[in-house]
Formats: sequence, structure tokens, C-alpha cells
Amino acid sequence: MRFSQFILNSIFDPSVIVSQIKNLKLSFFELVQALLFISISSVVITYFTFWLPNIFLGQTFDELNVILSLVNNNPFSFVLLQCSIMLVVSSIIAFGGQFFKGNGSFVDTLAGVLWINFILIIINFFQILLIISITVLADIVALIATFWSVWALAVFSKELHGFNSLAVTSFVGLLFFSVAVIVFGSVLTFFGFITIEGI
Repeated sequence: MRFSQFILNSIFDPSVIVSQIKNLKLSFFELVQALLFISISSVVITYFTFWLPNIFLGQTFDELNVILSLVNNNPFSFVLLQCSIMLVVSSIIAFGGQFFKGNGSFVDTLAGVLWINFILIIINFFQILLIISITVLADIVALIATFWSVWALAVFSKELHGFNSLAVTSFVGLLFFSVAVIVFGSVLTFFGFITIEGI
């Protein structure tokens, strides 16, 4: 399957990701490289996504300034945060699925999560182009991308672990993610990673 075709197939049917990543049989070193590449790319895209409205539209919302300050002053920490988020998501999907007798491994899960995030980077790149041309459409694309990522992770998890119900997989996954967000956020706050003043 061609690279571009795989991207399109993944967008419309995320279940195809499972068979493709299993065929690739990526090594741990290759996954680490992909993790760093996608994390760095995501940080760069995030910076431009929040920087462009300030330049082209004159927006100075506080939340935009916070993100820009985070990336400007702590780029490596932001990359580390991106890596940590993807590792946590992969762990929840892999070990949460195994808890319910799923078949998916952590390596395959991480590869799938990285691929979904790679597609999101591509979508965000087009969103940047829309920000400087059709701002309203850029907001719509961002909203659609958010819902797509949740749906794609649910479909991928179901196919990876061999579960029967997408609804049940999504519901249980949402519970695990909610707990993880609370715990992960608390840990980051405790160690001073999330700060608003003195960024």
C-alpha cells in the first residue's frame, strides 16, 4: 500500500492501521525515533498554530500567550510532555485492553498511537494554511480533528485487541483516560511542570 493511500485509509477507517503496523514490525529504536520526531513536530506545529493568530489577526488572548510562553521558554520540556502523553495513552490502551483479555501489545499500540498523531500533524499543517486564509474553516477543521482523534483511537483499540463492541471499548477507554488525566495532571502540577506564573 502506498504511503499516501495508507494515510487516506487510516483517516476513513482507522482499523486498517492495525494490520499495517503489524506488517512493519518496527524495532524499539525505530519507535523511539518516531516518538521524538512526532513530539518535536507537534511542538513546532503547535507553536505556529498559536503564533499566527497573533501576527495575522492581532489576537492576544491569554490562553494563546500561555501556550506561546511554554513553547518559547521550555521547548524541551514541552517535547518531553508530548512524549509522555503519547506513552501514557499507549500504556492505557495496551495494558487496559490486556486487562480485559485483549490481544494488543504495547509496541503495536505505541506504533498506532504515533501514526494517529502523525496524521493529526498533517491535519494541523493544513489548519495553519487555513488560519492565514479562511480562519473560520480552520476552527472547524480543528474541531473535526479533535473528534476524529478520539474516534480513531477507539476504532484502533477495538481492532487491536479484538474486541466486539466499539461502544463498550469507547466507554471503558474514556473511564481509563479520565482517571489518567487526573493522575497525570496532578503529578505534573506536583513537580511544578504546570505553572502559569513565572513560566
